[in-house]
Amino acid sequence: MTSLAGIGPAELVLFLARTFIQLIGEEVTTILPLLAVLWLCVSRFGLSKRVGLAIAVVVSTLWFSALHLPTYGWNIVQCLGIIGTARIVLTLSYLVTRNLWVSAGAHIINDWALFLGAYAIGHAPIGT
Repeated sequence: MTSLAGIGPAELVLFLARTFIQLIGEEVTTILPLLAVLWLCVSRFGLSKRVGLAIAVVVSTLWFSALHLPTYGWNIVQCLGIIGTARIVLTLSYLVTRNLWVSAGAHIINDWALFLGAYAIGHAPIGT
């Protein structure tokens, strides 16, 4: 986020284009394991769909949180507490709609709002 303060508008557009692709990838990287764990729990372990879904959400949320550890300096609390909470909301958007584009869109809107906020703060005039 802090590096956004030092870039210009053209670099910001390129940054957002790269993150657009990355965030869709993060959704695929999270939803596919969610579905795999759900299938495994229900089909192979004979668990109810409700229990299997709960396990799948926990596993995919932990997976998503762990993927963010290097980005956030291995801060486990931040990754599990903040990133994990956001992941649950994004996963719920997928589960309610059964549409990856909905969760990817929510993910993009959320992250871009943070990025653009950081960019605006970094480019705000000082003083007055």
